[in-house]
Amino acid sequence: MRFLSPGAQGMRLGILASTLPFGSKLRFYADNAEKLFEVSGLEVLATIRRNAEAGDFSDAGRIYWSPNLGGEAVTMEVEVPSQADTATVSIAIPVLSHATVDIRKLDSLLKIGESASCNLDVPCTNDHNQLSQSVALMDFVGDGTGGTTSGASYVCTGTLLNDRMSTGTPWFLSAKHCIASQTVASTLYTFWFYRSSSCNSGVVNAGAKVLTTGATLLYVSPDVATGQTLKGDASFMRLNSTPPSGHIRTDIEQRGPG
Repeated sequence: MRFLSPGAQGMRLGILASTLPFGSKLRFYADNAEKLFEVSGLEVLATIRRNAEAGDFSDAGRIYWSPNLGGEAVTMEVEVPSQADTATVSIAIPVLSHATVDIRKLDSLLKIGESASCNLDVPCTNDHNQLSQSVALMDFVGDGTGGTTSGASYVCTGTLLNDRMSTGTPWFLSAKHCIASQTVASTLYTFWFYRSSSCNSGVVNAGAKVLTTGATLLYVSPDVATGQTLKGDASFMRLNSTPPSGHIRTDIEQRGPG
């Protein structure tokens, strides 16, 4: 199945999958693309189940979002084992997210070289350059929570955190106004080593990597009553896969009252 959204710089397909036979696979590729993206039916259904376990039984919670491969067209293939009953396949594409920038070309986000003169370019100092390896650019699809619009794509940033025992668990901290529900966390892609290639170069680092497996939402700052001051804007997650080699984890200093 080929999907076209004229003028798009990229798109993500919203896949409503009720049942997929064991051993099935979904493949996605853009026109003239050298690479394709493949995901197992088990991963698709596990993502939807994770949303349901968090309490989202809406259509938004039952959707798996495909990767953004760039361009205005994407083709999806569904492979099922030869012995499977094709009557058990139930899949639909009720929605897609039309991107106005090509997320694969990170400089199209117009962030590299956009900082004011008071901001330091990360590669210009060793300390900042090292810390930047714990920060990721986030790409995700909203569901109407946290100020997002359902089906719209967004970008934010988040930080990989260390824990007291240095367990290596990929704890990830961002903002509630970015990700406020498990359904949105399931759509999360993280781009690592997104920075200038060298001091004040204005060119994106060619070694940027992407992680496509989403996250498990563990905590968001509670809502406050009307008229009260917002107490926090935290969104705390565990990434579902380990970030690419070269990342670091940021330590948090715990402070007592006062």
